Amino acid sequence: GVPTQLREQQKEDVVPDIRAACMEELGVWMRGFPASFLSDGHLKYLGWNLHDKPLVRLRCVRSLRALYALPDTAAQMELFTGRFKVRRGPTAPQPQPHNHSPITTAP
Repeated sequence: GVPTQLREQQKEDVVPDIRAACMEELGVWMRGFPASFLSDGHLKYLGWNLHDKPLVRLRCVRSLRALYALPDTAAQMELFTGRFKVRRGPTAPQPQPHNHSPITTAP
């Protein structure tokens, strides 16, 4: 499908803008078609790209925040959350009690 082709092409690019666009679009597909695309097989690409250039990371974080904001997605993302939560590092902002998302913004 389109997201798979998008990701396969994205692996070979050297332009951060292309990777950023791919991560943003992947988030759109995950939100629009969660039964097909909200899976660990697709979420891992967002996780891997959290270590990319700032623009790519920003698009990944935006996609993830939008996913965690949906009522039923957090439970579907437990494995992803556990796997990539550790990589936030000690200097990452910690979630506030009212915010159930492991992805937060700095004050």
